[in-house]
Amino acid sequence: MPTVRTQKATLLAHFEQLVTALYALGDGRDNNEEWHRHQARVRGFQEAARVLELVTVEEVQVIIDAAHNAAFGCLLYTSPSPRDQRGS
Repeated sequence: MPTVRTQKATLLAHFEQLVTALYALGDGRDNNEEWHRHQARVRGFQEAARVLELVTVEEVQVIIDAAHNAAFGCLLYTSPSPRDQRGS
């Protein structure tokens, strides 16, 4: 029988796959029906794990943040905008 630690690791790995697949479908702004169905699965999984006290909110958020950053990255503007250059 798997240990609690093994079960938790398996659960988190599965959740990570669900979240990564969700972000692979985009951000949901195009009203993609598949995205919304997948989002419901992710939320259901998240809620069940929380209610059963299998994972913490923080553990879930780390996975969501990592998947979001991997899918969308962050915008880093290295050039000053024209507004920023006016004072120069």
